[in-house]
Amino acid sequence: MNVDRAARWAEVLANFGVIVTLVVLIIQVQDNTRSLRGQAILDRAAVFTEPFISSESLLPTTLAKLTAVDGAESVVAAYMDRYDLTYEEGAAWTRHKLATWTSLEAEYAVLGPSTGLRERIRILFPFPNERIWLTGGGLDWLSTAEFRDYVLDVYAEWESDHPTQE
Repeated sequence: MNVDRAARWAEVLANFGVIVTLVVLIIQVQDNTRSLRGQAILDRAAVFTEPFISSESLLPTTLAKLTAVDGAESVVAAYMDRYDLTYEEGAAWTRHKLATWTSLEAEYAVLGPSTGLRERIRILFPFPNERIWLTGGGLDWLSTAEFRDYVLDVYAEWESDHPTQE
């Protein structure tokens, strides 16, 4: 009888161990999926930014020629207007901003919203060129509507704390 009871307890403990193992695996798969999503966001940004960083790239000059016919993207045009930049300079700066904001988006994708992320985003808002990114269409370049909405919420909060900013 003690052997039967011990066998039943061993079976219960084994089943419990299987369930715990499955829960741990599910959590690990979810963490891995978030990490992969974050890396995909960074890889996407690299495709847009690397050609503008390379000194051998003809992409900025080519885009300037296209822009002469089609017009600049709204956020690039906003930088050009405010800072008297050439198209090449505006496009390179826009891609730099894309890389900056994409790294924040990747953090959001992996870790979700956090106090630290909120502060890293808020610290950018005092700079007019960051607000141009936000209001001039730069957010449209990001991957997910969820992150765009998060940034806009943080920005609205920041604006309410700083009503006299430019």
